[in-house]
Order: sequence, then C-alpha cells, then structure tokens
Amino acid sequence: MLEFKNGILKLKTGRGIIGFINDLSLLLLLVCMTTLGGADEGANYVYYFAFFIFVFLTFVNMIARQNNSNSFIINIHTIWYLIFIAYCITSLLWAFDFEATIKPIEKMIQILVITYCIQIYIKNESDFERVLDLLIFTGVIMSAYILINTPVSEWSSGFLGSVTGYNTNSTGIFLAVIVVISAYKGLVLNKKPYLIFTAAFMFMVIMTSSRKSLFISILGLISLVVLNTKKKHYALHVFLIFGIAGLLLFAIFNVPYLYNTVGFWLSSMAKFFTEDSTADSSLAQRTFFIDIGSKIFLEHPVIGIGLNNFSAYLSQYSSISLYAHNNYIELASGLGTVGLIMYYWFYLYLFVKLLKQLLRGQRTALLFFSFICLVIVLEYSMVTYYSSIIHTLIVISYMAVCINDAKYKEQING
Repeated sequence: MLEFKNGILKLKTGRGIIGFINDLSLLLLLVCMTTLGGADEGANYVYYFAFFIFVFLTFVNMIARQNNSNSFIINIHTIWYLIFIAYCITSLLWAFDFEATIKPIEKMIQILVITYCIQIYIKNESDFERVLDLLIFTGVIMSAYILINTPVSEWSSGFLGSVTGYNTNSTGIFLAVIVVISAYKGLVLNKKPYLIFTAAFMFMVIMTSSRKSLFISILGLISLVVLNTKKKHYALHVFLIFGIAGLLLFAIFNVPYLYNTVGFWLSSMAKFFTEDSTADSSLAQRTFFIDIGSKIFLEHPVIGIGLNNFSAYLSQYSSISLYAHNNYIELASGLGTVGLIMYYWFYLYLFVKLLKQLLRGQRTALLFFSFICLVIVLEYSMVTYYSSIIHTLIVISYMAVCINDAKYKEQING
C-alpha cells in the first residue's frame, strides 16, 4: 500500500520476500508498458525480463497455494481473449495482407499471458487494493521520468510524454486513468492524501495536450461523484465537482500558458464541428478513416478483410498507410460483424455485472463501471484490442467483479 511518512512516499506490501519480488516485477512490467517504450520491438529487454519474472513468480505463488491440488482454473476473461485471438489467427485465411495480420498477434499472446497471471495474482480485496496502488506508483514513476527527461522549456510544447517512447495520447490516457483511480481512493474511500496525486496527475494530463485524455479525466471525476449517491452531502459534492470542472476549462481557455498547451487544440476541435471541417487536420483525417472503414465493412460485413488490414487497404485510396484510430472501425473492417461480437460481448458482460453491483452499493463497482463506460467512449478514437495497459485495466475490472460477487454471496449466506 502507498504510505506518506515524514514527507516520503513508501510502497508497503506487507508480504514475504517472494511476494514482495512478485509485486516489484509487476510494478516494473507496468512501468515498461507505460514509460519505457523507446526500445525497438524485440530489443526491449527490460520488458521481457519483467514479463518472465512476473509470470514465473506468479505461477510459483499459485502452485504454493494449491495445497497439493492439481486443478487450474481458467476464468471467463481468459476464455474470451483466447477465442478472440484464435479468430484473429483464423483471419489469415482471408487476409488482404498476410504479414499485417501476423504483426499484432505476438503482442496479443503476451497480453493473454499477462492478464491470466494478474487473475492469479489478485485473489482477494487486499491484492486488489495493492494493484491499484501499484498503478498509482507507476504513474508517479512515469511523471518523474517525463519531467526529468524533458526540458522545462518544452513542457508546454504539446508533446510532453513523447520521451517515454509512446505517443502522447497513450501517455495522457494512462495518466487520466490514474487521475480517476487516485480520486476514487481519495473521494470514495476517504483517503484524502491520494487527492494530491489526483491534482498532480491532472496537471500532467493537461501538459500532454491530449484532448481525449483531458475529457477522460474530467468525465471520470464527474462520474465518480455523480454515481456515488450514498456520499454524505451528495448535492454539495456534485455542485463542487461541476464547479471545479468549469473552472478548469475556464483556466484552459483564458490562461495563455494553458491555452497554448491544450486550449488551442480544444478550440480547433470546436471549430471543426461547428464551422470549418478543415480546421482540425487530425479530426479530418480520422473522419476520412471512418469513411474508408465503413466502406470496407459494407463490402465485407461478415468476416472483414483480415486482422490489422485497414492500413493496407487504405494505401489504395491514399498516400498514407495508418491504422483506423478507432477500435470499432478497425475491428469492423478487419474482422467484420463476427469479430465485433466476439470482442465486445465481454465489454457488455462487464457493463451489466458492474451496473448490478453499483446498484447494490458496492464501491469498487463505482470505479470500474466508470472505467468501462469511458473505454467504450475512448475506443471511438483509439485502437485498443492489442493495448497491454488497456487490457490490464480490463482484467482488473473483471477481478473487481469477481471479488464483489464473492463478497455479496458471503453477505447473503452469512
């Protein structure tokens, strides 16, 4: 657990040496997936080291807990993603570009292993809370790494976070998720020191100039407060969060430093939708991608043209060759209706389960119901089916569902 003492931030796990090393290996793996992305594919040795240590120690701990039992449980999450990968591999049979289809599959298999191990790692509420703290600590390490390695003069350049080796949108989105997690700890669990992280991470989100990350942060904070209907002084908290969101947006548009960082991009987006469809080249390009992807889907509505083949098809109509920047379009064009159903049924499963748990008043459901809703919106502007960090968060959401269900059954039977 994270602890402030004598002005020092400490990560305390309260576990034995193997458990502690397992925690550190997961932390290092999270840092590699979010911060250390500069190495060429296949040469990111720190990531592979963390991957194998985490997997090895997770299975060691699992075997130690088996008590001479030979049974291994495969949960519904693993079955879902395994079947989806199998279908993606099958799409090689009709792929427009064979090599393009092969490219993301190795990463997806790694995600399958990581998420399976996380299911083993999280066995109770204490494990769950530790994982949330590890995510926040990852955000601290990422922020420190970015600020140390970026000259102060470039903090408002609109590219803060590029030193991680990942694009600033990916960096901003992870930080936005950590904004929501730390706010959950501070506002819902009443651990007020975590609100310091919320403010610090919100600053980092703004400095990445990522519009979607800013929206995720604001919407996530609002949803935490609005959905927490049992909070004392509920109406006051709702009024305050909308007031804070309004003041933040006012500052972004009226403080020159903030306007140059992110306000300008928000203005161009507003102008794109209200006045001039050429005002924002990024949005214009994404709209073009949606048109091309829709055309592919209408021509191949059942099984698509093969996984990750949108960019190859796009090159026939344009001088550029990029992915769709939209998970729905990417999957619809590559895998058709079958692929969309095979992928998104699990999102629907989580949405329904978390909604039921939210209505029962289970607090962790509040956090992850908000997250699933935000991901559903986010994927209109981002491809995530092979995103390690997004799928890590999805499996943590699934484990929250399992823990909540187990607690509810105990209460019913108890």
